[in-house]
Amino acid sequence: MPFLALIAALGAALVWAAAALIAHFPARELGAFSFTRIQLIASSLLLGTIVCFAGSWGTVAWNYWPELTVNILISVILGNLFMVACLRRGGPRRMQLLFALNAPIAGILGYIFLDETLSFQMFSGCLLALFGVVLAILYGGQSKESSIEQGQERSNKIGFENFETVQGPFAWVIIFGLLSASCQAIGLIAIKPVMLAGTDPMAASFIRTGGAAIVFLIISPLLMFKGKDTPQVKMSSKLLVWTILPGFMGYVCAVSMLLYALNNYETGVVAVLGSTAPVMLLPMIWWKTKKCPLLPAWGGAVLTIIGSGLIANG
Repeated sequence: MPFLALIAALGAALVWAAAALIAHFPARELGAFSFTRIQLIASSLLLGTIVCFAGSWGTVAWNYWPELTVNILISVILGNLFMVACLRRGGPRRMQLLFALNAPIAGILGYIFLDETLSFQMFSGCLLALFGVVLAILYGGQSKESSIEQGQERSNKIGFENFETVQGPFAWVIIFGLLSASCQAIGLIAIKPVMLAGTDPMAASFIRTGGAAIVFLIISPLLMFKGKDTPQVKMSSKLLVWTILPGFMGYVCAVSMLLYALNNYETGVVAVLGSTAPVMLLPMIWWKTKKCPLLPAWGGAVLTIIGSGLIANG
């Protein structure tokens, strides 16, 4: 049982990494809003079906509806929009690294708002994770010559091979990534009392995803009327599949594996293994591009995981 739990935690990280890789292409094609809306609607329908068959509705602590609302609006809606915006502009490697900062941000927010203890080990983990992200983003991923060529050409060609191409000012990649991690951290703080009250994790996941999907459905007509919700390309069946697939992988498959691991092994170990997505993403990029990421990319990703481990076990 413990062995299967460890495999499940690593599997969740692997699925998250693969989902980020797959999502890069449709996210750049559709734009953050259209891409997020399609993913949330499709994933909420599947999650709702699972929850209905599991019969876990009775576990939901509805008296914590303010916390659930905050989680839906900030963590799911804003967090996903910022994450997709970061993914589109900076690629999956930078997005995963910046998103990994949600752990130290959550630790700091817990210390400020929940009176949780921020030990020296946790503080060291925050600094180590931050240093790892900075190292990997500034010095990892591609050669200096390649960066210069890409900066000069700024090719608009979109495909699975352009994982390291930066669209627009690099500062926006950092800003969107940090905003996404911050929204996720706020969501973790908000959802904590809901989960402590005994709410089934899958039911909570459906409420978050389904609630966000409803919000998107309500505001979409208004945005379409103002011309602000227009995909950059015409939707095709192939593009729809590539959009929905990473949503199922992340919202359903990866979450289910992580929940199984949490129920059968120590939380700290599972949290560390589940945060290895930035490292697992590197060989995937190597396989797709035929170019090995530079040493700082590997070192920074490893330092980020070690920092997350110190935080989780602090």
